[in-house]
Amino acid sequence: MHLLIIGNGDAEFIESLRNKARECGAPDMLEFAGYVPRQELPWRLNQAHVFAAPSVYEGGPGFVYLEAMACRLPVIACEGNGVSEIVRHADNGLLIAPRDSRALGQALRSLLTNPDLRRTMGLRARRFVEAEADSRVCLNRLEAFYLSVAGNAPRPISYRRGKTERVAAHQSENGGNSHLQDPVPGVRRAK
Repeated sequence: MHLLIIGNGDAEFIESLRNKARECGAPDMLEFAGYVPRQELPWRLNQAHVFAAPSVYEGGPGFVYLEAMACRLPVIACEGNGVSEIVRHADNGLLIAPRDSRALGQALRSLLTNPDLRRTMGLRARRFVEAEADSRVCLNRLEAFYLSVAGNAPRPISYRRGKTERVAAHQSENGGNSHLQDPVPGVRRAK
């Protein structure tokens, strides 16, 4: 396994990760790319099998996840910070509880050991980006919203929810009832 870490970080923390990798006998397992220019990012992402960014807080609409999803990567993200609007558990990625390293390990293991699941989720991720996050789609929705607020058009209807979303909403409303099966063994949706 090879872990590519993109972005700047605290120098002490990075060194502590390097030390842990050396202690485990795998000093070449980690690659710290640092800042990656926007034009190089798709190339870097396309080298990966999975994208994991278990951030407790991710500002904005989750652009980092959308960029990975556009590259057909299933993503692992934390629930509770708006990311669940784009990452649909067990559909185009996996949602875990914040600060739950065990759940992160299970999510990584399930995706890394199951190429068919990775491929299916990755394709769904790409389709989601094309249908919901394409700039033309977003601009058309924004324009329709402004027109509806101005009173010049009927209020736009939000995108249709698919079967998977209805199940996820049903789980939330019913507190994660045990009769609803989790589609990824060993990885449970955070409550």
